[in-house]
Amino acid sequence: MRIRTIIIHDGAGVHGLGDKMAESLVALSAKVIVRDWQDMNAESARIYDTKVPFERQPESGISMPLYDGTRLQGIMSGIISEAESGMETLHVMFLDKLACTFDHDDYRYHARALIASNPAIVSMPGIVEAPARPKQYHVDMACYSMAEIEARYAGEYLRAGDPKIVRAAEIYLMQAVMYHETGEAFCADSRCRLYNAHWQSELLSQIGSFWLCKKHQTVLESM
Repeated sequence: MRIRTIIIHDGAGVHGLGDKMAESLVALSAKVIVRDWQDMNAESARIYDTKVPFERQPESGISMPLYDGTRLQGIMSGIISEAESGMETLHVMFLDKLACTFDHDDYRYHARALIASNPAIVSMPGIVEAPARPKQYHVDMACYSMAEIEARYAGEYLRAGDPKIVRAAEIYLMQAVMYHETGEAFCADSRCRLYNAHWQSELLSQIGSFWLCKKHQTVLESM
């Protein structure tokens, strides 16, 4: 096992989230530390044009606060002490910022719930925005008011403030741990709790299940 200590940095803006995340790791032998996260110059990672790489970002633009996840990780890495920067210590940051990464395949930013690495980022707004909502949802937005849309699709996707977001955060935390331990964050089996949910329906299914594929169950038992 590579991980000896997991440090949860709680900047999610959700009361008690850090302690709840620590409780979800109780079966692991690693020491778990929870800290409030406050000292970060996130505005230097702000992006204003989703179709432009970070190094060419304008100084103003879209009003929705979006942040370059790779830049955020760099800021966080610079703050972590040398004593806690070894491979045996995993840092997981829970943020109230919508973290995005730039995809050179379609040349635009995409919202992310998890940006794995060390430090890893779990974006609480990303849990809501990254997995796609039903296809028909976007069609219906042109035909119905937002109140009607929310009524038609009640329970089909997570919304800000939904208590199930905490359960979803546990999933992404475990994916971050798995990535650091094995180099693979996600499972190819859509039934597995560590599957990379592309749709809100898949994420909701994961929240309601604790099933792990045999491979990942074996890894977790060894931790």
